[in-house]
Amino acid sequence: MSPSRPIASIEVPSGGYLTGIVNLERSSFDCSAISNLQTQVAPLISSMYCQIKILDLLKPLIGVIRELPNPSPNVVAQFLEAAEALVPCFLITSPSVVLPFVRDLLCVQIKSLTCLLRNLQGVLTLANSEPAAVSSAQLQSVLDVYASIVNIFDLAAGLFQMIGLAPLNAPALPAGTDLTSMLQSQSAIAQFTEILQSAVVALGGCP
Repeated sequence: MSPSRPIASIEVPSGGYLTGIVNLERSSFDCSAISNLQTQVAPLISSMYCQIKILDLLKPLIGVIRELPNPSPNVVAQFLEAAEALVPCFLITSPSVVLPFVRDLLCVQIKSLTCLLRNLQGVLTLANSEPAAVSSAQLQSVLDVYASIVNIFDLAAGLFQMIGLAPLNAPALPAGTDLTSMLQSQSAIAQFTEILQSAVVALGGCP
């Protein structure tokens, strides 16, 4: 019997899952796992498996070019072997293969923004009840997480395009940590989260 899928995970196009690692000392179970998973997503998108295979192809390709117009059978064989290793990469660009990854990515983004909203509500509640207990720097530190979350949408724009998904443009948050600005940020994040939820439903919903 195959193991069940981890709660905080992303199905990658090349197979398998990225799994969030929980650190219970730092945060709640779900937010800690999602935060950890978030750190893995950007490097994965930035340096996909296929780039390595393309580099592997270059060496025998250079050998073939050097021996043109009559490359030796050995050089051609090396080139064909490297070229065949790229076949799975053609599948990775297939919409049906990319879609589960994009769906899972959006689900993680929703969870990340939900955790951010939870933390933001907590600090706003404390600021309202005990203004002296929360500094402007503390409020800003909560909001600073937003950029690290939404920057991934720019990295994944090409993947969204592969499956025909319209660009997901995260709203800019107002500057400042005064109550009005913080409430406006909270509203903007919540509305964007709803947009992402609609997009995920269209892709089959979160697992």
